[in-house]
Amino acid sequence: MTGMTDEKDRLEGLSGNKESLVIKPAIAAGLVTVIVILLALLAQEYLWRYALEQEVDDRFAEMDRNAFLLGARVRGRANDMFFLKRVAEAALVRDPHSPVASDNFRTAVTTMLLARSQYDRIRLLDLSGHEMFRYNWKEADQPLEEVSADKLQDKSTRPFYRETLNSTPDTVIFSPLDLDIDYNQIVTPIKPTLRVSGQIVGPDGKVKALLVLNYMGDQLLREIQMSKGQSRQMMLLNEDGYWLAGPDERSEWAFMYPERANESLRVQDPGMWSKITAGKVGWFDQNGNLICFQAIDPVGTPTDYPPLRMPIKGANGLRWILLTRVPNAVVWDNVREIDLGIWLTCIAGVLTLAPLTWFGLSSILRRRQAMAELRRLTYEAQAANRAKSEFLAVMSHEIRTPMNGVVGMTSILSDTKLDELQHDCVNTINTSGESLLAVINDILDFSKIESGRMQMENRAFDLRQVVEEALDLFAAQIRVRRLEAVYLIDQEIPGHLIGDSTRLRQVLVNLIGNAIKFTARGEIAINVKCLGKDENGYRLQFSVRDTGIGIPKESLQKLFQAFQQVDASTTRRYGGTGLGLVISKRLAEFMGGTMWVESRPGAGSTFFFTVVLKASPEPVAKDTTLEPGLLNGHTALIVDDNETNLNILDIQLKIWGMQPTAVSSGREALEKLNGQSFDVGLIDLQMPEMDGIMLAREIHVRKAVPLVLLSSSGEALTGGDAMQFQFQIPKPIKHSHLLNALLKITGTERRLPPVVIEKKFDDTLGRRNPLRILLAEDNGVNQKVGLLMLSRFGYSASLAANGQLVLDAIEKATFDLVLMDIQMPDLNGIEAARILRERLGSRCPTIIALTAEALEGDRERFLGLGFDGYLSKPLQAKALQEVLEAVKPLEEESELAP
Repeated sequence: MTGMTDEKDRLEGLSGNKESLVIKPAIAAGLVTVIVILLALLAQEYLWRYALEQEVDDRFAEMDRNAFLLGARVRGRANDMFFLKRVAEAALVRDPHSPVASDNFRTAVTTMLLARSQYDRIRLLDLSGHEMFRYNWKEADQPLEEVSADKLQDKSTRPFYRETLNSTPDTVIFSPLDLDIDYNQIVTPIKPTLRVSGQIVGPDGKVKALLVLNYMGDQLLREIQMSKGQSRQMMLLNEDGYWLAGPDERSEWAFMYPERANESLRVQDPGMWSKITAGKVGWFDQNGNLICFQAIDPVGTPTDYPPLRMPIKGANGLRWILLTRVPNAVVWDNVREIDLGIWLTCIAGVLTLAPLTWFGLSSILRRRQAMAELRRLTYEAQAANRAKSEFLAVMSHEIRTPMNGVVGMTSILSDTKLDELQHDCVNTINTSGESLLAVINDILDFSKIESGRMQMENRAFDLRQVVEEALDLFAAQIRVRRLEAVYLIDQEIPGHLIGDSTRLRQVLVNLIGNAIKFTARGEIAINVKCLGKDENGYRLQFSVRDTGIGIPKESLQKLFQAFQQVDASTTRRYGGTGLGLVISKRLAEFMGGTMWVESRPGAGSTFFFTVVLKASPEPVAKDTTLEPGLLNGHTALIVDDNETNLNILDIQLKIWGMQPTAVSSGREALEKLNGQSFDVGLIDLQMPEMDGIMLAREIHVRKAVPLVLLSSSGEALTGGDAMQFQFQIPKPIKHSHLLNALLKITGTERRLPPVVIEKKFDDTLGRRNPLRILLAEDNGVNQKVGLLMLSRFGYSASLAANGQLVLDAIEKATFDLVLMDIQMPDLNGIEAARILRERLGSRCPTIIALTAEALEGDRERFLGLGFDGYLSKPLQAKALQEVLEAVKPLEEESELAP
């Protein structure tokens, strides 16, 4: 009986164990399921947060870039306003009834509108708000329209009138962006407009008129690169919550229409508006969308835009809000795109130990967050670098466009019939323009210099000409300051060398300019010595010495550091960027040398630099100024109170074989004449006790000596005084001018080879290589330059003011060559060239990019876009001739018989 009971208990126990075996796995499976769900939810939340932060970072980086570009575009208009203000104040206010003054102002306005096609209107208002005159920008066939007096309007009810009238005379006002209104009607199709205005002040300090520029705001709106209808959308609000660039076109510009006054975000969604206005920048989730916002001041402060150090402000606290909207679904797409490694980690966590898995997952996510932060910082650095490059490109284009007129017209003028003085003036203008372009290029390419990627040219040049051209640029300043400027070149140095003359001249220009800036009285002396010769060429040492204020010893180390000044205070007497000497030293190093300075306070400074240059085997032209013995046996009397000038003239005349006698006063000169005769006398005009005119009279009383007057006044003598001298040579003295005078006086003029003026334009080219040319250019000045230069080569060209007109012209006629400007309204040059190639194929004419974009890599970029060649502005005659010679006419298609 007992055995039976024990067996029963054993069977019941087994049954209980079976039940336990079933329940425990079920509980374990449930726990695992709960853990899996929790892990999946936590992983999903973690990944969502990560993707969200990444999206926010990307949106803010994009907004920062657009905020910078908007601000740069807006603030850049202050330069144009200040230019026209000064012209108006000079031309109109001093004599408002003068027709000449009015014509001068209209000419300046016309030039501005032609050069700045982004302006829609320029108007001048009287103090009552009525228009005194107005220019409208019209279509390309008639780009400018001066509104007749009977159509001028009263603008006293417009806000920009009151804002400008209540401002200060030296302030530029930026009015809110709105729609253009003409004759009390909104212009259609609508034209977003930003008004830039300022007061015109008379000599008495009173306001005489108001100047208003209409800047076409559609260019600003394009800057934010709207992508309507796509997943990521950037929009723009004004300070009152109205859409300037909204989610759809119907929502925009509601504040301009009274019946739509309530269609603002502030009224329609006050909760969202309160979040946006709670801070300057932020983000939040709204109705399944990620909203990022940033408030921007498009005017900012002058320090935000270094070229402007002037009062500028936005009317009524001008403030815009950039806003982006990204659907949450787009963020989830980013979550799904996160790499497989994170998802595998989540699965591993379910299958293994949860704490260890979460530790690994957290480590990976932290690493990904660090990588995201690194990407964000990298993006911001790239965005800043792009912004800098875009700014430099804009500045290069804005500067090169007017320079095209200066350099182009000068080259055309130099090819006409001019006398010697006129040729000298034109050559100086041309040299000045080229030097300015060289300086512009170096400043814009400072980063290229820093990286050591500067490309130096190697071509033959005249060393003496480079030195004289550098001095020519400062001749007027030297005369105004009554300084002496002299130069001497070692006789051992060949007259013609191989190297980069533009860079060498730029270094000299910078050093001479600094010497003049810091020298109130005394002299500036340039000396070029030969330190030796080896297989690399001649090692030359240039020195530029002045008698100025000098430099303290403790400040010498600052001179060759970028953006450093000896006196860096805002009240310093001498301005400058602090880049000139840095660039000059780097250029000297690129030419195989270096630069240093010796100076003592109160005793002046001497800047030295060395270069290595090879002699040119084939001189560019015969240079007789370096040939010894040209004037053997002739005697000369030199009279000059400046010791340096006296010594250099003495050395130079001895090189030419003369026997000079140098004295420092008129009294000494008369004593020499008592016992000695001279073939020629060189007399300085400005001398103490007895000046050059008085001395000449005394000399002619005693002996008949031909005299040459050396003058630093810049004005030639006339009347009886001029009859005392056979030649008058201005200082700084050009050795070639002095030699010409001496050769004529001594009767050896026949030894001087005739001056050959190189023709810049070959007028036979049009006959030798006939071409049908289309010039595509929207700028009026550049149109004139291009057509005139082509005419000098014997070509007549057709004209198109934008890309669409290019396409229309080529549909009507056949052209062999299209000179295509890049930045044109309606249809730019790049798009026009692309369309032409698609339409015409092998029958497409040669297309040459004609552009002011001349930074490093621009040439390669345009060739990569399919252009057949590249010409940078200012347009150079030689470069244009090379293009014209290389183009071959399209073969005429033979007509097939039906």
